[in-house]
Amino acid sequence: MDKMINPVSMSRRTVMAATSLGVTACAVGIGTDSGRLGEPIVLNIGSDLDTYARFGAKNAGGEGDTQSGEWIEARLQQAGFSVERQSLVASVISEESAIFEAAGARAPVASHTLGAAKQFGSVEAPLRIWGMPDLVTEARGCIVVAHLPSQRWSSAEQPLVRQLIERSFGQGAVALVLVTHGPTRKLIKLNRLLDPEARHGPVALLAPEAWMNLAAAAHSAERALISLNATETTRSAFNVIGRIDRGRTQTIVISTPRSGWTACLGERGPGISCFLALARSAPALFPRHNLTFICTSAHEFENSGAAAALRQIAPRPEETDLWLHLGAGFAARDWHETGGQLVPLPSADPQRFLLTSPHLLERARTAFSGLPGLEAAYSTTLGAAGELSAIVAEGYPNVVGMLGTHRFHHVSDDDMRCVAPELVQEVLDRLTRFFASVTPGN
Repeated sequence: MDKMINPVSMSRRTVMAATSLGVTACAVGIGTDSGRLGEPIVLNIGSDLDTYARFGAKNAGGEGDTQSGEWIEARLQQAGFSVERQSLVASVISEESAIFEAAGARAPVASHTLGAAKQFGSVEAPLRIWGMPDLVTEARGCIVVAHLPSQRWSSAEQPLVRQLIERSFGQGAVALVLVTHGPTRKLIKLNRLLDPEARHGPVALLAPEAWMNLAAAAHSAERALISLNATETTRSAFNVIGRIDRGRTQTIVISTPRSGWTACLGERGPGISCFLALARSAPALFPRHNLTFICTSAHEFENSGAAAALRQIAPRPEETDLWLHLGAGFAARDWHETGGQLVPLPSADPQRFLLTSPHLLERARTAFSGLPGLEAAYSTTLGAAGELSAIVAEGYPNVVGMLGTHRFHHVSDDDMRCVAPELVQEVLDRLTRFFASVTPGN
């Protein structure tokens, strides 16, 4: 089983990593912000990451999401922004003792969706175990266990996941259990549509490490039991919008999501801390522009919060001089895989992407040169993902975005071990270089 070792406190690890890299105290977020384009922005990144961590899980509309939203509102107001909320609807599944059982062996599962009924108790039925998508058997009236091939999964809308769900229930399965194989062997939560089509039944998620403990029993069993005791309801969530209106014709937009399935430190921490740093610096960096800062919730439901912001809140494309989107995991920690364990590194996970409008591509490559993963900037004409794809589709002419899927993406262990202030700072410094190259009039 893969394990995260050396579980020292994050504050101690940050100091150790900074020392080994020769990073000064200033570069790990102790200092003041710059007021000129091209100069480093140095803010309390470490403190902001610590605060975001204290809010716990960030499920849309939950306590952690709400409290972090209130904190971000206050920070924007302190930076001189007028602040408003945009109301959203999020989904939540309440479950009790969710388990999968076969031949006396059992393992915990997590509800992904409950299907049309929005509730599910338990069912015992014949068991079918599927490997790769082409290795399927008749499923009518059965519980299907399907193994996703190992990768850094993010969404149930990814083609292979969608195919397995459609194939299972198309053949008449009564329930589906997806084993989410990935780099940590932990359960990976999957983004989903807020209102999925009602053609299928309940889908549960199972960790690969849990499957290892019951695989022998399951392969010998003719029947299985899945018990979720779950109900799906809706609850309120909100986007946060900060504005500085100077009466200019053009606006700089900076956006980031804040919600997610877990504590989201590697996934959301870089975006939130950069967002707050830029909120303090942008009024001085861009004195000739209006500013709109958008922090969205309901990311887990296929970016429904961002979609709502684009429909009702965001300035029109012709009014937007530049849109920077700070997506998932672009400054998360990398890990060595050794002896079945994961050992933390002081460097960033290179599985991260920088995308820009075609005419900004060379300037982005110059600004981010030498930064693994981000140095290989791509044109948005090749495609995008997440919220960034929706922004591009709306026709905004000058777009830059960063996103990634680190090893603990959508995993419960995505905590402060998965991020470090100096990793965020080095990206923030490159952003200021990029700003200087694309908005020389400020």
